[in-house]
Amino acid sequence: MAENNREVEIKFKVTDVEALRKKLVNLEAKNMGRVFERTVRFDTPAKDLEKSNKFIRVRTGFKSVITFKQKLKE
Repeated sequence: MAENNREVEIKFKVTDVEALRKKLVNLEAKNMGRVFERTVRFDTPAKDLEKSNKFIRVRTGFKSVITFKQKLKE
């Protein structure tokens, strides 16, 4: 049986970086280091993927991954 993989990504706007750093220190969070990645997005010359809320990217750095993303209807 095929495995159903699902990714959830949550982004937050940080308006006070110093307050966030203090909160992480209070939670005893540890800095795991920095990761630098390179992302290359692919589309057709007519931008067919973008027009249909989709994209394909290749990301290299910490790990190399090819990703297809599509916005789901609500």
